[in-house]
Amino acid sequence: MSVFRVETKRDMERFDDIWIPVWIENEFELESYITPGVERFIFSDIEGDYGCVEFSPYNYLHAPVNELFPFHNYKELHNAKVFEFDKLAINPVYQYTGKLLNILSFIVKYLVANKPDYVIALLNPTFYEDFILKFNVPVTRLTSEKNDLKYIPVIMDSQQLINSKLGKRLSKQLLVGTT
Repeated sequence: MSVFRVETKRDMERFDDIWIPVWIENEFELESYITPGVERFIFSDIEGDYGCVEFSPYNYLHAPVNELFPFHNYKELHNAKVFEFDKLAINPVYQYTGKLLNILSFIVKYLVANKPDYVIALLNPTFYEDFILKFNVPVTRLTSEKNDLKYIPVIMDSQQLINSKLGKRLSKQLLVGTT
């Protein structure tokens, strides 16, 4: 697995070629914001680009994601270092080939390196189920009066994720360089 940071216009086109078709297929709202500090990554292997994820610093006062779900109502996020991860997508051709574990490995590595207190996300329901049932990722599902959401709002305590069984296993792999 290779991970590439999106740095050029061509990289951005590759990134968009992954997440946009997935969003359209799932009837998610197509949105893309210019956020200071945003980092986008593409996951690739010998077969080509298969996934992507975007991380951006979350500021509860000015975050566009609050228009989709009221994360700003959660006081623990107000004085904490928080990242939003968005555009977690896997090309439909590769969705059932175990690629999500590669992306989760990278997410753990990213959290270890950047040390946020929390991570928030609006997860695809399939990914939410995989996070909970397949990988035992410690996520907290948030609720809202708005029940018509096509995605699941979650908050993750970064230290809980890093210290979870999965996090420890992935961190160990990172130390020996087997990812």
